Amino acid sequence: MRKLGTKEHIKLALFHGWTVMPDIDIAHADPERKYWFPPGFANSSDSSVLSALPDYLNDLNAIHDVEKLLDPRQSKDYDGHILAIHGFDREILIFDEHNHATPEFILLCETLRHADTKTRVMALLIVI
Repeated sequence: MRKLGTKEHIKLALFHGWTVMPDIDIAHADPERKYWFPPGFANSSDSSVLSALPDYLNDLNAIHDVEKLLDPRQSKDYDGHILAIHGFDREILIFDEHNHATPEFILLCETLRHADTKTRVMALLIVI
């Protein structure tokens, strides 16, 4: 995946709850400049909290924080997009005749748990 573009970076940040300083035009905002208020500090008068945006492509913690904000429908769609990116494009059997998880289902679960940040970003940008 290419470097995260400014529009995509800002889209993730806004969904995450970041806000830009009131005197900065969002259309010309730079994710790497320290004029962003973190979630919970919208339009704070405390300029010491200003920061650059998280590096979503390389910071799994930042991605997890965004994932927590997905509603149930978005979360289901998000999981589906991660699986599609990894080639799971059909229904699979979850349990075998002995009520044990099938190998395909175990692989599917592992894929969701261990998806890298780039895959997670690609899926998030689709569902938010």
